[in-house]
Amino acid sequence: MAWHQHRIDVLNDVILITLNGTTARYTIPDPNVVHFPPPYDPNRGRYASTDPSYTTAFRNIRVTVL
Repeated sequence: MAWHQHRIDVLNDVILITLNGTTARYTIPDPNVVHFPPPYDPNRGRYASTDPSYTTAFRNIRVTVL
């Protein structure tokens, strides 16, 4: 089993995600300008587990509102 260190910072429309020291930046698009074409898949990005033995564990979770 491997543990990974995550940090997620959200400021207005900017999301910074740090995974094991590597940071990715995402800017949420303005919904008045960007439109997702139909059909939008609400399950996009979700893990579709077909193996019931698959588990995920989290530890040391902290949420700070600044």
